[in-house]
Order: sequence, then C-alpha cells, then structure tokens
Amino acid sequence: MEDREHVIQSVKKDVLEVTGTRLQSLILYGSAMTEEFVDQRSDYNFAVVVDKVDIPLLDDFRKFVRGWADQRVRVPLLFAPKFFEQARDSFPLEFLAMKASYRVVEGKDLVANLEIDPRDVRLECEWELRSKLIALRRIYIEADGNAEWLQRTIVEAVPALTAIFRGLLFIANGDWRLNGSALYAELDRKLGIPADLMQRLAQTRQQHPTPKTSEVMDEFRGLLPLLERLVDEVDAAETRPGPA
Repeated sequence: MEDREHVIQSVKKDVLEVTGTRLQSLILYGSAMTEEFVDQRSDYNFAVVVDKVDIPLLDDFRKFVRGWADQRVRVPLLFAPKFFEQARDSFPLEFLAMKASYRVVEGKDLVANLEIDPRDVRLECEWELRSKLIALRRIYIEADGNAEWLQRTIVEAVPALTAIFRGLLFIANGDWRLNGSALYAELDRKLGIPADLMQRLAQTRQQHPTPKTSEVMDEFRGLLPLLERLVDEVDAAETRPGPA
C-alpha cells in the first residue's frame, strides 16, 4: 500500500523550505482524504495560503516540479489570504469539494469557516452541467463507437461530475460532505442520480477494465439523459439567499 503520509510530509518540507514563516496554511484536499484514492494512480492536491504570491515565490517552487510529478503531487494552488477569501463566489464547487475532504497539514484552518453562497453554487452547477452535456454529446458522435475513447472520456469526467453533483446536493439541502458509496446513496435518495451508475463510473476509473463497446455505449446513453434532466432542474431551482 502506498505511504501517503510520507508524500504529505515530503510536500510539507518542500513548502516550508520556500515559504518559511510566510506560510499561513498548507491544506491537503481531494481524493487523498477519501476511499476514492487509488494507490499508484490518484493525485495529491494541495492548497498553499501565503502572505503574498509573487514571481519570486513561483520561481522558488519550480525546483520541486519534477520530484512532485514522480509522486503524483500536482503543483499546489497558491493563494494570498484576500484572494482565497474572495474566490468563494467564483469557484464555489471547488471550495465545496475542499470543505468536504481536507486536512490542514500546517498552519491555520482557513477552510472550516469558509461560507459558500448557494446562489453561486447554482450558477456554477448550471454552467458546468451545460458544458459537460455539450462536450459529451460531441464526443459521443466523434468517437463513432470507439470503446476506448468513450471509456477514457467517462473516466476523465468522473471527478468533475462528482463535484457538480455535490453542488446539487448542497443546493437541495442534502448531505454534501459525504464521499464514496455514502455520497452515491445520498445522490440517489435526494436527486435521483442512480447510485449503481455512480458506483460503476467510479469502479471504471479505479480499475480501467478492458472496455466493451456495448457496455460503454450503454453508460453514455444513460448519462446523457441524466445530465439533460439535471440541467432543467438546476435551471428551475430556487436557491435560498445568503451563505450557508
């Protein structure tokens, strides 16, 4: 089994080497905090909040890129405190995902009290759903039954779809902080998104089975009408005012 803690502490050492006392928070978030993490395949995602993000800081981080890539550590998101706070309305789905699964590796917990406005979530959900639906329709045609292409498309779409569906749960007052099978059950219960569909998509992403054209085509044919329905529902949704 992969030693996640070794990777986390290695990144912490690198970040502290560059930022020192300027660091306000180092946050690990995403699948590395959940059962959805796949050893030797999933990425590690970090956010760094530092007093000032400038070109010298970016240059200092460049020396770690190759070593991080070898460990599947994505280059951290870099924020100054004001930018971090103000970005809530621009990237509400990303911050919801962070709030659902995170760990403060070093410094302050800047995530726990971060308030997300449901109205911002509804707008990003609608934009993302429409974009995904348009893109998946086009790929369905372009792939012309190519099972590998279609399966790769589904695998790559799973994280984004999960973030969108989490946002829809947030709007619907569902338990949006869940992950894995518990999240899929809640999506089914609250939004009618089939839990078995989500389980299959997640398993495909984890296991990368040899695709069968008929099965992959069936997944697409189930997913596209589902997204169409969700677009209509989020377009008609009335969200409660104010942050939650």
